[in-house]
Amino acid sequence: MHKHRFIFFILAICNFWIFGLAKAQEAMTVGEKESQVAFHSHGPLGLFSLFSAERVASGPFSIGVALYADYFFLNDFPVNGTDSERAVGRASLNWTPKQNLEFFFSGWALSSNQSDATSLIQQVGNINFGFKWAEDLSGTWSAGVLYEGDLRRPLYDRGLTNYPLSHTGFIVTTLRFTPIKLHANLGFRLDDTQDYAHPALTEKDAILLEALGENAIVGGVGMEVLLKRVNLSVEYSTEQTIQTANIDYLDHPQRVTLGFRYFPHAYPKLSFGFAADIGMFATRNATRIYKEPKYAFQAGITYYTGRGPQEVVVPESTSKLENTIVIGKVLDAKTEKPIGHAQINFCNSSVSPILSDPDTGLFKSYPLRKGDCLVKVAHPDYDELEMTLSLDGPELVQDFKLVRQSAPQGFLSLSIKDTEGQGIMADIAFPQIPSAQTVKTNLQGNIRMRLPEGKYLVEVRAEGKRSEQKIFEIIANSDVEGEYILADGSARLDNEKIVITRQVQFAPGKANIREESEVTLDDVANILQEHTEIKKLEVGGHTDATGSAVLNKRLSQRRAQAVVNYLVGKGISRGRLVAIGFGQDKPIASNATPEGRYANRRVEFRVISR
Repeated sequence: MHKHRFIFFILAICNFWIFGLAKAQEAMTVGEKESQVAFHSHGPLGLFSLFSAERVASGPFSIGVALYADYFFLNDFPVNGTDSERAVGRASLNWTPKQNLEFFFSGWALSSNQSDATSLIQQVGNINFGFKWAEDLSGTWSAGVLYEGDLRRPLYDRGLTNYPLSHTGFIVTTLRFTPIKLHANLGFRLDDTQDYAHPALTEKDAILLEALGENAIVGGVGMEVLLKRVNLSVEYSTEQTIQTANIDYLDHPQRVTLGFRYFPHAYPKLSFGFAADIGMFATRNATRIYKEPKYAFQAGITYYTGRGPQEVVVPESTSKLENTIVIGKVLDAKTEKPIGHAQINFCNSSVSPILSDPDTGLFKSYPLRKGDCLVKVAHPDYDELEMTLSLDGPELVQDFKLVRQSAPQGFLSLSIKDTEGQGIMADIAFPQIPSAQTVKTNLQGNIRMRLPEGKYLVEVRAEGKRSEQKIFEIIANSDVEGEYILADGSARLDNEKIVITRQVQFAPGKANIREESEVTLDDVANILQEHTEIKKLEVGGHTDATGSAVLNKRLSQRRAQAVVNYLVGKGISRGRLVAIGFGQDKPIASNATPEGRYANRRVEFRVISR
């Protein structure tokens, strides 16, 4: 009988999926899609077993509420002829005061069945609480962190008086590929339910109370299919204890969850959810952590008062009239590059503004009444655009080009000199602004630049000199002055070589670079950063003739590699450098004198290709 009930349930879930897919033949557009927001039974945005990294609009009334019930049944457990059942009721609350931040809280109670072989378990007043912080990393990818606390009431009738408080931290991520969303959770639980794993408690008690009694790695993956008024989901989740010895991965609790949510047309912020948990490998094996329920059911109702991601409300009176759809892009008027997150308001309507796509700048309006329509396009970095469109026909293609706001400007005047007070020509760069071009001073080392208001890190570089950086704050309509005194560098580019005036020093017989040589290598790194046309530089290590030739070659190779590693640490691409140890094969002086041996112990830099 129970087997037939299980088969019937699986068939019912599959039919829900097929029904939802059939209703999705008409593709949703940006203008037609209303926000479909639903909550995990514990409170955060999510599916039935996993949490979501997505965000909703923030505000004092951005609140979600949910009511959930779940049930599971184990036949012939804990002994043949005896069944084990559990029912849980849960109420949860979600609040989003900032778009990145959610707080959630849920209270729940459970009850088991009672039989000749099992005793009754009832708990009231358990709570879950926590928060989630999430960011949109791109137009399709969100990620964040989530903390959840789990506080249980004691089991006084079992002689347990402690209040177990478990803590779980998650990394959550969501990828969106319309109409599919992929979710992944990975976390670690500090489990405080050891008392529930007391020898006096049965395996049934541990299952009913969801008490592992040990710290565990928790997580899972899931896929959500967003259809019109319907969301379908499939999830895999597991708990893997880290303290239990000789227990395989498959013997830990894990399950597959098939879920179905429906959003009524008249109340799109309301959702009805139904899901099945199908227990997997740990259902029979004697080495299991505990017996996983073969199947379980969840049902829930959620309601959200705020606005969800990309929500657009379509007035009923407008959507039934003969109308026009406006499609196009929002672009920068000067560069023609797309502008994301621009707000587009059509026809002075109170309808929520359309947002342009963050990557492509594309937008698509909801159905608009034919005739003249005033369009307003706004973005914090651009001047607002107003344009009147004549809507006549089913579709109008129209791009909107915005002019970037002109910031207040001031002047920066610089004077570059050497240590003797003589002006020298130099390059001026802005390291914190990748798009800024390097400019040159005049022959006397002077330059005057017009810059928008703000703070700037300014780097000055000159051939044979050590570069220097300073920070300047530009104020509107002001003229800020600055002076740089550049000291002589210990390296210079001479045709196909970088010549250093102070030799690189190492610890005797080792490849450890001495601290006093770091300044020299810093100057070499600066030359490579300035001369990006140098594609490949040979770093050659040389020794004197003291000792074994084989050992000298090995030592010179290690020293040359140490120099390469130092330069890479200063931002030089490893692909531009090659280390070669020549040992004692290429002396530049006699090894018969101390002076000659000192000269032979050297590092040379040779340009291989430009």
